[in-house]
Order: sequence, then C-alpha cells, then structure tokens
Amino acid sequence: MSPRTGEGPRPPVITVSAHSPNQRLGGELPGLILSALLAGNQPLTWQDSSAETAYKELITHTMPSAEDDETEMGTVVLKFKTAGQADKGPFSKWNMTALGENADNEYFVLSALESRRAFAALVTDYGDRSQAGSWNHPESWAKALDKIRDVTIFGVEDRFDASLSDLAFETVEPIDVVLWPTSLLATAAANRVAAQRLGELRELVDTAAIADDGITILDEDPRPDTLLMRVNATRGLLDELLRHPYVERIRGPLTPYLSPNHLLADGKRFDPLPADGAAIGVIDDTVLTANPWMRNVLRASASFPADYAFA
Repeated sequence: MSPRTGEGPRPPVITVSAHSPNQRLGGELPGLILSALLAGNQPLTWQDSSAETAYKELITHTMPSAEDDETEMGTVVLKFKTAGQADKGPFSKWNMTALGENADNEYFVLSALESRRAFAALVTDYGDRSQAGSWNHPESWAKALDKIRDVTIFGVEDRFDASLSDLAFETVEPIDVVLWPTSLLATAAANRVAAQRLGELRELVDTAAIADDGITILDEDPRPDTLLMRVNATRGLLDELLRHPYVERIRGPLTPYLSPNHLLADGKRFDPLPADGAAIGVIDDTVLTANPWMRNVLRASASFPADYAFA
C-alpha cells in the first residue's frame, strides 16, 4: 500500500445516505459495499510471538476524504455473499476476475483499485434507481446486485490455516502456499495465468531469499486446479504471502498421522515377510514387537537394563 503521490484529479468522494430509495434491500447494500471497497488497511502485526494466535487483519471502515491522502490497497480479493446462487457473468463486466465459490453462496473475485471505484459508483447508481434516469446500465447488473447481501475483503485471517499455529518460526519453517485455481478460465488461459501467478510468487520468495539464504522453494504444483508452492519461509515472508491476492490459503505441510493402533492393527493386508537374507541387529527404543509386520521376521529381542520399565 502506498499513498497517492500523483497530481491528477482525485476520484469523487462517495457519500451514502442512511436509507437507500430501493426498499427491496432495506437501504443497507450501498453502505455495506462502499465501506468494504473503500476501507483502509492498518499495518499488520503478529498478535502473539509464539504464533499460537492467528493473524487478524484490522480493517477500518472509514471513507476517504478529499483533504486526506487516499490509501490505495491495489489488487485485493473481495468476498461477495449472495442470497442464493448468483451469476458470475457480471463480475467480468465489472472488470473483476472470478476466482471461486463455495456452497455457502460466497463468491471470490480479484479486483483492482479502478474496478472497485467503478463498482462503488455503480452501487451508488443502483441505490438511486427510484430517481428517473439514474440507472443507465444493463438490467442484468441490477438483478445481480439484488442478490448481494454482503461484501468483505478476503484478508489475512481468511488465508491463515490453523496448522500454522504449530510452527514456531525460530528460523525457517516449511509451509504450503495454496494459490487460487485458474481452472475457471479456458484451458490455454488457465495454464498461462497459472504460470504467471506462480512466477510472481517465485519472484517474491527469491527477493526474500537475498536477505536469508534459508528461504527456498521446495516444490511447486503448476496445475491450474491445484496450484501450490511449498516454501521454507521466515515469519516475515509468511506475513507477505498472507497478504498476497493470488494466495487462497497457507497451511503447514500435510503429513500422514500414524498411531500405534495403526501399526498393531491386524488384517489380511499384512502378509508375513519372508525371513531371508543375513540377520541384522537393531538397537532402538520402544520397539512394538506386536506389530504384524514383525511376524516371522523378529527372531529375538532384549531390553537393557533388563529390570528397567520402558514407557
């Protein structure tokens, strides 16, 4: 985020009356959307140095004034909550890129600053529809706006997976950076945009690695449906990635959980191993001799000291 430094004309300051003339939405929609679209972001800091508390991004719903420098958020992801299933078509007409949706009728779109300004003006026109000549847009847009019940910024707390709380970040930690899929696009475009988004994150990681050689990219999945980058990251790099609009989720690496019960479970899938070859001596602690995989293979075992009770 950076303050405006150009000398060009500022966008008009949009004000919203307490009650919209459109009674179908109870006058709430324009205010909800404008407060979300034109909100300013305060700096993000870790709330707990041990990383046991999730990030919370502080959003202030303050309208910019003509006297103050406007805070530009640049490209962000907006989350639209709708009443029932919505048509994603208008998003592209509003110069926004649909990223995905879920079963709760929430739609996630990539939006640039100019597209949000234009959309805020569109919503103002929508709120004034009862005035003659105030609506000069396609009726399909009005129907799309009819369904919107809330608009919020998809922020750090949305990208922060609870598994990150288990990582201390004393140096670097491996994390999985899940990017928004590009599979909603046509095949050729999906692959091209996927590569472009991975490339941008790769540049971010490479830049951070200049200051800390422990930072490195461990692996990537370039497929449009499953875009992912596994990174050895510092807490500072994690902070940057959690704010990046191309990132949907960041989690600790997925690891299989194997309990003693799994090892002791018997069944037809455990076929005895052939006791062939030279004998091998193993020194270990807490060996599960009842493990079915040990059957017909473990010839003998002993504990040292013999009278010690191992947990």
